[in-house]
Amino acid sequence: MWSTLSLCEKSKNIVFKGKKYPIDFDSLIRYSNYYYNHRSEYEKTEDIIFPNEPIEIDEESFQTFLKICQGEPFNINYSNFFIIRQLSYIYDIPGLKKWIENYIKKNPEITLKASLHNLLNNKNDQIKIEEEEKAISDNFLEIIENEDLLKLRVPTLFRILTRYNLHIDQFDDQKQEKIIDFLFKYLDVHKKEGSVLFICIKDMKINTMLRLIENYS
Repeated sequence: MWSTLSLCEKSKNIVFKGKKYPIDFDSLIRYSNYYYNHRSEYEKTEDIIFPNEPIEIDEESFQTFLKICQGEPFNINYSNFFIIRQLSYIYDIPGLKKWIENYIKKNPEITLKASLHNLLNNKNDQIKIEEEEKAISDNFLEIIENEDLLKLRVPTLFRILTRYNLHIDQFDDQKQEKIIDFLFKYLDVHKKEGSVLFICIKDMKINTMLRLIENYS
């Protein structure tokens, strides 16, 4: 997704992981309330050190953040969505927060894709991981066709299916069959290790049991 907020002259640097990135300070304090409120600390220095944050920030996401704070065209996708959203709150960027809020309303699936991406790449701490897992669990049938689900580790998928509020045993037959079909696809990728996931199906039909025994035991 692309957006644009004015190309400007570079007057200072932001130092991120030892590397300097030229920025226009006036634009920075115009877009970010955090930097505006702390402007007296930075006005007399050429280099602004970007502090370590509680989230892991990769270089691509950081450059996207800088573009936003400079009013330049930027691209947000599911791989950097949560990082940019977090930074919009940490550095209090009202225009970006409003833009993200509107985008989520129009594209609710972006949060699920971002959660799945983060789980696959271990980008978050334990608390955030649980939030990501719960988000997928709460919307599992909406994302079940996403092939990236098959890449999740067995323990991660087991928690998604059992720890939160999925309640597979309360699904009707059609929804249960959809999940069983997914589990067999998962078995094809993860082999016997993935068979533990069938514990989630409490009232397993005979044909499902036979298929497990004949093809995966």
